[in-house]
This record gives sequence, structure tokens and C-alpha cells, in this order.
Amino acid sequence: MGLALNEQAIKDHFLNWIGSMNSLRPVNKFYNANPFSSLPVIAGFPGAKLKYMRWGLVPEWWSSSNLPQNTATATTNKILQKRALRKPIRTQRCIVPASYYLTWHDDAPFLCFLEETHLFGLAAVFDCFKPNKYDLPLTSSCVLMAPADQRMQPMGKEMPLILSPESYRSWLSNETSIDEVAKIMNSNFGLRNAYPIASKAYDSSFNSKEVYKPIGHRLHRKFKRVPAKTEIDRRGREKVIEWKNVYVD
Repeated sequence: MGLALNEQAIKDHFLNWIGSMNSLRPVNKFYNANPFSSLPVIAGFPGAKLKYMRWGLVPEWWSSSNLPQNTATATTNKILQKRALRKPIRTQRCIVPASYYLTWHDDAPFLCFLEETHLFGLAAVFDCFKPNKYDLPLTSSCVLMAPADQRMQPMGKEMPLILSPESYRSWLSNETSIDEVAKIMNSNFGLRNAYPIASKAYDSSFNSKEVYKPIGHRLHRKFKRVPAKTEIDRRGREKVIEWKNVYVD
């Protein structure tokens, strides 16, 4: 996952849809976030706050000395079946701003993005864990995964749930019913595409904009129609008699 825009660009995008938003600390760009890292997250409505949370949910009731390892993501169709997520999905929903996310296909990394925007919001939930009365609470998040649409199925069966901007407020508000939440989870937003990137993306310490440099063609390539064959008519004008499609990406 990556966020290649600055804090002001994030605020400009989300303020249009959720109104006022405060930052609890400066937000920096990141290019190759991994589970257990700290991510900027938007939570609360009204009065949304842009804060950092651990990526990988730790439930408030967790009692083991070892933190859970497989809670960075969760599928939407099983979310109410998981004890750790039943409360968060009802009252503790949040949004993770992102410019792209990474996935793997045939053991190679691919960068997935939206065709129409450089910033979007991933649906997520959060919880607050306090080991004991002496320690500071640990706030953590879990990004939700939804079934991949037909366009992106070559990249896998699931993909992160991207929210439509119109649903930001409803997703953040505690007053939204679970039925309305379910509707939002069933409507993945945006026209997605993907392209292969260097294997350096496997290295969690590689946090550079070089991570999103393409090394091959897009999954869904763009093309334009151009003349393939022309001739000159009796008036001396050029006339197209055959067209062809040329890729432009």
C-alpha cells in the first residue's frame, strides 16, 4: 500500500465530503507500507480526525503477550462471524487514505490503482487495546477485502474495499445502521487497473517512490484509433480508408 500525496492533498480530497478534519500529527508520504507499520487513518464523524494507527488489528479484549499476526485484512462476507470484528464494524469504522495498493500475481508484484483519481479511501475498522493500566493504549486498524470484480479477477479473488466518496460520511458515522454498512461493503468503487513493478516491493524496508515505477504494460491497456492507410482523392484531399488501434500506455 502506498500514499504518494502530501497532507494538504489528503485534506482537500476528504474535506469536500466529510467537512472539518483535524490532524493529530503530520502525515508523510509512504510508498511500501506493510502489516504492523503505522498508517494514517481517518476516524470519527462529525469531527473527523486524521491520526496514525498500527496496521493489524489488536482487539480490546486481547490477553496474550504476543500480538495477533493475521489481522491486517479481513473479508467483508465473514466479518460478522469474527469476534474481533463484530464491535468495530458496527461502531468503529475508519478510512485509510491511499494512492495505490500492491498485490501479487504469478509470484510477481503488481501495483493496483484507480484510473480516475490519485487518491482514494480504503474501508477499514479499528480497535483500542490497553495491555494494563500503566501502558498507553494501542489503536490499530484492519483493512476490509471484498470479492474482486471481473476486471480485476486476474489479480486474485479479493481486493481492498474502496469507498465511493459519497459513502465517506456514512462509513464513519456511528449512526449508520448495520444494514446500510452491508450495502456499502457490497459496492466496490472505481475503475481499477494494474501494472507489474520491480521485485524490490517484496522488501518491506524499500520505501521509495521507485516502488511504483512500472516494468511492464498495464493489465488493461489504453489505445487510440489512428489511420492505418490513406489515399488521395480526386480533389487532392487525404482520405482514410483503413484504421488501426495503437496502444498509448
